[in-house]
Amino acid sequence: MQQKFVVPELGELFIGEASMLFGNISYVRSHSSEISFEQALQMLLATLRSFDPTRFTTLLTAYPISRRAVTAFLLERFLTSGNFSDSEGKLVLDISTQLFQMHRKAAQTKRIVEFFHVSKSGGTSFCQLGRLNGCKTEGFGWRQNCLITYFRDHPRWTAPGALPALAAAHPGMREPWCARFGRQYSFMWHCKARRQHMTKNRLTIYANELVMHDQTNGSDWRGVHPCREFLNVVIFREPAERVVSHMQNIIKEYVAHYNASSFFKYFDRDSPEQWRALAVPVMDNYVVRSLLGGKVFNLPGGAINASHLLAAKLVTLQFEVLLSLSAPSPAPATSPASSPANATSHQLQQLQRQQAAQTRELTRDIFGLGLGWPVDLRHLHARPTAQRPRFSDAVMAAVRQATTYDNELYDFALVLQGLDAIVFGAAHDLAGAEGGGGGDAWKRRAVADRSGGQGAGEDGEEEEEEEEEGEQGVSPAAASAGSGTSSSNGSFPGVVLSAGKGDSAGSGGGAKRSKHPRRMCGYVGQTRKAAAAAAAAAKAALLAAAPPPPPEAWVAALAAPLTLQLADGQELVVPLRLDALGDREVAGGRWYNGTFYANGTEAVARAVAEAREAAVAEAELLREERNAELQARAATRDKREQAWGPVRGRLGAADSGAAAAGAGAHGKAGVGAAGAEAGARGL
Repeated sequence: MQQKFVVPELGELFIGEASMLFGNISYVRSHSSEISFEQALQMLLATLRSFDPTRFTTLLTAYPISRRAVTAFLLERFLTSGNFSDSEGKLVLDISTQLFQMHRKAAQTKRIVEFFHVSKSGGTSFCQLGRLNGCKTEGFGWRQNCLITYFRDHPRWTAPGALPALAAAHPGMREPWCARFGRQYSFMWHCKARRQHMTKNRLTIYANELVMHDQTNGSDWRGVHPCREFLNVVIFREPAERVVSHMQNIIKEYVAHYNASSFFKYFDRDSPEQWRALAVPVMDNYVVRSLLGGKVFNLPGGAINASHLLAAKLVTLQFEVLLSLSAPSPAPATSPASSPANATSHQLQQLQRQQAAQTRELTRDIFGLGLGWPVDLRHLHARPTAQRPRFSDAVMAAVRQATTYDNELYDFALVLQGLDAIVFGAAHDLAGAEGGGGGDAWKRRAVADRSGGQGAGEDGEEEEEEEEEGEQGVSPAAASAGSGTSSSNGSFPGVVLSAGKGDSAGSGGGAKRSKHPRRMCGYVGQTRKAAAAAAAAAKAALLAAAPPPPPEAWVAALAAPLTLQLADGQELVVPLRLDALGDREVAGGRWYNGTFYANGTEAVARAVAEAREAAVAEAELLREERNAELQARAATRDKREQAWGPVRGRLGAADSGAAAAGAGAHGKAGVGAAGAEAGARGL
């Protein structure tokens, strides 16, 4: 990256995959007149099938950037050229399925969800959804809110000492818990330590409401990125709406800590200057600050710039699952009247209903396919926050100014959400699943949806009453969420639903309920044995459907090894190495050394030529080494001959003298023996 931003998916461990995929996309875009779109799709599919999100056990990636880049490429083609042909459409579905499988496989391996909770963006609701979907954390209470005590990820909204007159009026009284802006961010609980703590305690979800993890101990905020060890989730909310809710909650905390009369005596809620002094991060692009770690979060007001926005976009790209809360609510159905005004109003209501239906469908796909959760925001009955007075025009102008970069980041997140919806929606349609829908054929343990019932609101202010396990009712949240959806025969991978006779939500009539339906926190809750078995079955099915072709004979002939003659008459055989050459042709082309060649023969010829050149250089080097070795041996042999020559001469002379002496002794012994024999005869 030119500005030295750290993006693990594009880093050293995955540089081969990233360069191959993005090189593929660049090649297709620049050579669109030379290859057909169907060939381009085949190249993309072959490249994606070579990815393995679990090949590193401690450094995992679900390829969120690659997934969105490929989807953006397909969407661009659709918008510029129209509908796909039948064969192209099939390949597009295959690509979407492959992208989804990569995401799900990585999620099953990560086994822990980290929810980056941007304050006042639906974090309490998400935490309660984790409980309803069977996740495990330190606590789901309204105060704990999925936070882990040891991690110290509680938010820091206001600056301590910003209201000295108020503090002087209450001597010895500590400031509210949220008045911790500017404190040094702790680097003790880095990603590895967090995973160890979560694994040791067998927890599957936690929330972080402070800042994104800083992997460089604050030395450079460009090194901030989500932990690769977790399935990372974030929820965005319309910035101005979020800031207003945030300011209202700050007032609530200060009034509860002191008292209303005392607080408003020393704080003017309609003064932009006092708000900027009290809530520094809230009044200056709070979301961008939060995504870039403690160093950026603690910057003074007005310090956020375009470079920070770019870095925040890169961090947002790395979240595997993201969602936006802000969407139009469905309007009540009315009959069209004859007047133009009523007709226009009716058309607007129809548009709002269509948008709401699309939002429900998107929510279903994001939660159902992104996380494997059958219960989503459509099924959570949240009690709306009480109406609060609005702020002055001057304060609202300051709010709009405070969200300049947050607005751009929010628009960017909406684009990413749309790209994710394409992939997850295609996977949903192919699976025939109904995202935990609002039909009567499903049943889960959930909070009771009843009049005046307790819910987890978006602002997280309602205190949740403790309910006995197994006594909680089951209900879709609202009629609008249940209408328009039907029960489905499909199911999500990794999600176990309990269905039975008379499973209607809140139904009576003595229908027997399943007291303890099995819930596993979606993908991350699958057991290792089940995940391994599913992976093995998928791999076996893939091999059975498309076995790898044998290497082409003509490529093997071109890659014949080199044979060189040595000085001693022996032969030296050096093989040609074609490791960088693709194993198979893709739409008539072939990959070589990270580059795709539309003409496969050209790729093979270049690979063989470079391999032969490298083999010749290697052979020459080996031959020189072998010849030098032979010469060294010959020189050593000559030295030994020269050294042993005199010694051998002396040893030869000594051997001759010994032989002569032996012969003389043998002669004397013979004569003596003969005389003795003659004397014996004479006698």
